[in-house]
Amino acid sequence: MRPKRQVPDSQRDRPRSASSRNSTRRRGLAYWLGRAWAHWTYARHVEPHWLEVTRWQLPLANWPEALDGLRIAHLTDFHVGRRVPLSLLVEAVDLANAQKPHLIALTGDFVHAGRGYVEQVAEVLSRLRAPLGVVAVLGNHDFAKRTRLGWAHSGLPLRIEAALRQRGVRVLRNEAWQVERNGAAFYVVGVDDLWSGRCDVQAAFRGIPAQAPCLLLAHHPQTIERLAGHRAILTLSGHTHGGQVNWPGLGPLFLGGKMRRWATGLFHQRNGWLYVNRGVGYGLRLRYRARPEVAVFTLLSRNENRLAHGRHL
Repeated sequence: MRPKRQVPDSQRDRPRSASSRNSTRRRGLAYWLGRAWAHWTYARHVEPHWLEVTRWQLPLANWPEALDGLRIAHLTDFHVGRRVPLSLLVEAVDLANAQKPHLIALTGDFVHAGRGYVEQVAEVLSRLRAPLGVVAVLGNHDFAKRTRLGWAHSGLPLRIEAALRQRGVRVLRNEAWQVERNGAAFYVVGVDDLWSGRCDVQAAFRGIPAQAPCLLLAHHPQTIERLAGHRAILTLSGHTHGGQVNWPGLGPLFLGGKMRRWATGLFHQRNGWLYVNRGVGYGLRLRYRARPEVAVFTLLSRNENRLAHGRHL
């Protein structure tokens, strides 16, 4: 065995040269730049189109036993346009159908800007299949928007509504729909988007018996704060895109105030459960730790004493 080379004390204690220190800095810089580039590539080119199916089991008080096991697929925030390809919507529709839901709920933002993609989006959504039907509400992007030049996309909500209705999708505009299955009934209540200025919760719940089980479709999560004396055992919403970018330690970068708390997920509120879906599309093509999703809920009949937590499968 060759003897180990001894380094003289004079060399061991000698400070590193400037070139050696610079080399270390360059390697460190290259490492962090590489990591940053990898994160950027993933957030820009991978996650925005990496759809996820999230499954939940929800034990609900006052949910009829005849409706035990009812499955609902929830899709939202498609934003189809120049940035979001129609192929992403096609994939989301296929994923939803594969879950074999009894009912499919859509909570708005079908297009991102203007009328150009309305018919194409409606045609793809016509492929959704559920025995109890497909029901929808409109989001803020489905209404006219104020710009520096005045109002843009005038008549857009009526055009979207008509295109969906013609293809068998029931669109709720501050109204309720009674659904029956196995001899039991529940109501699906749908309201216009909160930001549109046309949201009317009172009109939507009018005429519904006080103890009747209700599901609420509302694009904006904060609609739940306007329920007042009304109660929805489950509210389905979107709008947030899950924050789109959730940086470790900082949370959702594109949301502020209360919306940071409601970025995504299941929340138990005074007026019932609230689910905030991360959506299918995006505004800016950038997602990090906020994958696009199709959410599926299995609603279980339970009494109040057993109502504890929704279960994420």
